Amino acid sequence: MSARRRVAAPPDFVPFDRAALAHAIPRRFAEQVRRGPDRVALRTPERAVTYAQLDRQANGVARTLLAARGPGAEVIAVLLPNEPLVVAVALGIWKAGKAVVPLDPAFPSSRIADALADSGAPLLVTSRDILGTDVTTPGGLPVLLADEVEPGAAGDEIDLSGPGTALAGIIYTSGTAGQPKGVMQTHELLTHTAMVVTNEWAISPSDGLMQITSPGGGYLWWIACCALLNGAALCPFYVRRHGLADVAGAVRRGDITVFQGLDMLRQLAPTLGAEETLDRVRLVTFGGDTVFASDVELYRRHFGRSCRLLVGYGSTEGGRISTHAVDRDSGVEDGLIPLGEAAEDTRMLLIDEDGREAGSEPGATGEIAVRSRFLSPGYWRRPDLTAATFRSDPDDGGERIYLTGDVGRRLASGGLLHLGRKDSLIKVRNFQVSLLEVESVLRRVRGVREAAVIDREDRPGQHRLVAYVVLGADPRPTVSELRRALSRTLAPHMIPSAFVTVDAIPRNATDKLDRRALPAPGTARPRLDVAMVAPRGPVEATLAAIWAEVLGLDEIGIHDGFFDLGGDSLLAAAMLARVQASLGAELTLEVLFDAPTVAELAARVVEQRLAAVDPARMERALGAPPGGGA
Repeated sequence: MSARRRVAAPPDFVPFDRAALAHAIPRRFAEQVRRGPDRVALRTPERAVTYAQLDRQANGVARTLLAARGPGAEVIAVLLPNEPLVVAVALGIWKAGKAVVPLDPAFPSSRIADALADSGAPLLVTSRDILGTDVTTPGGLPVLLADEVEPGAAGDEIDLSGPGTALAGIIYTSGTAGQPKGVMQTHELLTHTAMVVTNEWAISPSDGLMQITSPGGGYLWWIACCALLNGAALCPFYVRRHGLADVAGAVRRGDITVFQGLDMLRQLAPTLGAEETLDRVRLVTFGGDTVFASDVELYRRHFGRSCRLLVGYGSTEGGRISTHAVDRDSGVEDGLIPLGEAAEDTRMLLIDEDGREAGSEPGATGEIAVRSRFLSPGYWRRPDLTAATFRSDPDDGGERIYLTGDVGRRLASGGLLHLGRKDSLIKVRNFQVSLLEVESVLRRVRGVREAAVIDREDRPGQHRLVAYVVLGADPRPTVSELRRALSRTLAPHMIPSAFVTVDAIPRNATDKLDRRALPAPGTARPRLDVAMVAPRGPVEATLAAIWAEVLGLDEIGIHDGFFDLGGDSLLAAAMLARVQASLGAELTLEVLFDAPTVAELAARVVEQRLAAVDPARMERALGAPPGGGA
């Protein structure tokens, strides 16, 4: 086993060749198409796309772009959900020698417009379905409908000679000044991440890699490269369409051999049998969240003994930074997982408050910095931010240093323990969120005098944004009104799950926010636009009880909206799984968006039950004679 390999390799595993780092991504992808054109490249619950089919789709996009824009480097914006089409579009843009600006359709139109304007993209690639939403394109930006592009011909040859140093994409993340910032990523950065992960995880053509994150984040693109540059299958799940049952089914069938996502495991575990083992998974990986001993226990309970657990640390700017392999049989020191061993070609440092490297003795603390050749070039059109975040190599060896903004502590073993963010940037479901940005928007809502937003962890491993507001004179906004106001500007993952009204924001002696003086959100039902109405029958009562348990509230009214009460897509998945177990109704997240209240969802449950009833049995139950006669 290689020193960098963390798991046993499948028989068809081939180490990733460093020579690929010199070239743009499409060149290595083309090699996989030639080696296995009929292998599955993308697999969803609805369909499977082979490497040859994906290649033809990408070639069609590339040819269309070249005809419309001509050759030459430029950025192209993409507004598509997490489905196979978005991957084909990205490959087509790269084949045309251009860079991708991926945007999430779930984001508010104002945020999409800001990113489009900042990027300067001359073209937006989207679909006919997306055009029905409220999307503004600054300056009448031309649109290309990806779902109407004809696939290219088999064997179509496109110039794949682009260098690895070329710009591959701009990933927009939350900015501390209230505006998104664009992180530049090169082909070399993405391919290096794919190389590191491939050799650590031993990814082979027989693997299926789970992918559940937004196309607007950087995670999708490096995990797509890990799959598609190795002949493996990428298994994307679109959270608004695919529920926990779809994920569990794919894992049980063996479609997924590499299970990713701590939040997904936490939500999936309660739906599994106490002794159920998902023994077709060979590797479980976590990243982007703090991992607790209880999470390791979930892995040990539901995956076979040959399955390994790897906890990764990385960022959009730095790619894969480190990996910690969890020992299946030993305990977890202090209940937390260390950052682990630095990735290949990478060194992790601690920088003290004076900007110097902190000592290497146990207990030393400082900002975590990454030294490597393979880092982001910086921030799009933000030389000031780039200069503040990246440093040149003091030894002039071609490497650079990236200041992560995370704080770490040196362990006795020599490794690092992650202690949280240096500033107000936090991670929510693998998205970077600026608390200051959320606060600034909240303060502009009519009726709000002052606001503070924090990341609370009242239950181990369950992070959530909580807003504390000081309200002015009447009319005082309801929680429903606050959510609506924020949703016009902020992405869904940036909207707090709870709003707590306080008389004043507590401050300490230095006039900084006193977090310890902020009360925990209570279990009382929040003040909404609708009055509290109790359940009227057994189905509504069962739904209300499930909602109360999932959301941690004392009571639920039948006209209350699930998302108005602080629910999100992950809580919704857990709630729908319990509804299926209690009421036998198989409901999707799309149904919940269409029927977001207890009363509306109860009607869908009853409709589903009635549709399953045999008409003859119903007639007998009602006492009607056979044939419907009088």
